[in-house]
Amino acid sequence: MSVTSTQKLLTATQYGSLGVIESSKEISVDVTYTVVNIDNITADSATAYFDVAIGGDKTNKRFAFTFPYSGEGAPLSLAEAALKSYLDSAS
Repeated sequence: MSVTSTQKLLTATQYGSLGVIESSKEISVDVTYTVVNIDNITADSATAYFDVAIGGDKTNKRFAFTFPYSGEGAPLSLAEAALKSYLDSAS
């Protein structure tokens, strides 16, 4: 189960041994969010944690997203639907 969104992201080139980071350009790339955990369930919301892949490459970052949750229904599916709706409205 995952949600994919095409996003415009700024890239940068890092020259590790020199400690230099050079700004590059804005690119359009597919970002995929895969729900891995639900936490902090309250009476009206829950927080989902998503693994993030950029252009098919998994990152080491987790994305936390709080969404409305009444306690009814499958929270993983509802988290994905809520994230998709959020991403669609932000673009």
